Amino acid sequence: MTILRSSQNGFWTGTEPNFTGRYLPIAGLNAGTYRLGVEKLRSPLSSLSTPQFDIVIVIG
Repeated sequence: MTILRSSQNGFWTGTEPNFTGRYLPIAGLNAGTYRLGVEKLRSPLSSLSTPQFDIVIVIG
């Protein structure tokens, strides 16, 4: 089951056209164990032009 998706629940950080990342608030989740997935590609062709990125998890 997918709880949150960056495309539906997240928003861009930074200013257009130089966005610095995608923020996905998780404050509303209940305590428990979750699996983090990555939603980088729309299609295999996009993988050639999609920039590298780092996943940052901030607690607190």
